[in-house]
Amino acid sequence: MADGAVTLPEGDFSIEAVVLLHSVFPDGRVRTIASQWNGDHSQSGWSLGITGMGSHRKPYMPVFQLVGPGVDGRVVEEPVFSEIQLQMDRSYYIAAAVQFSPQGKSSVTFYIKDLANDDEPIRTTTVPHPLQGPLRPGFPLVIGDTHGTGRRLWDGLVDEVRLRRGAISEPALSLKAPNLSADTIACWQFEPAHGHRHDAVSGTENILPGQTSSTTARLTAITDFCHSLMGSSAMLYVE
Repeated sequence: MADGAVTLPEGDFSIEAVVLLHSVFPDGRVRTIASQWNGDHSQSGWSLGITGMGSHRKPYMPVFQLVGPGVDGRVVEEPVFSEIQLQMDRSYYIAAAVQFSPQGKSSVTFYIKDLANDDEPIRTTTVPHPLQGPLRPGFPLVIGDTHGTGRRLWDGLVDEVRLRRGAISEPALSLKAPNLSADTIACWQFEPAHGHRHDAVSGTENILPGQTSSTTARLTAITDFCHSLMGSSAMLYVE
């Protein structure tokens, strides 16, 4: 969970991450990469994750869940599916660029790259959604779950989480331009040089352990160790 002075965006924004997923849920629940949402379909927010085996679309697929004002001003919930299926236990770069438009041109653009295959290009898809925005979620940024639930936990590794203002285009992806850009609101690089839980932009937006019953000192230590492994080039590029 992020906690600090960083102001999270209300309008167009983008979220990026490097991930490795061990499993999906056997039902329709989504393994969450990052979110500003509590899972309540009447509460504004967003969540980026991977679909489960029971998804009514396809399993193993990045999906962006949006809850907020639609064209008539009422709160609507919209899952935006990338239609790109991933493989388990494989490292991927995943980004979602979210745009809002009162003219009915709102969309989410997904950028997905298999980091274990240098020859495979970045896969891109743009999917429309009906929300006008802004979302104004009343929840902190949570990495690896939705706020306060413990029901959409990520099973694997997460690194290089970046939250950015505006809907980024392919040339601006951190995968191509890794230096922190002016539109980067917060960035967590889980490496000792940056501090395991400190935002590389502000230095004050810290990661707090989740408040679930499974959180123990041993689990926290193992999580930190795994994040360190994820930050190494060997972990990113070995299948």
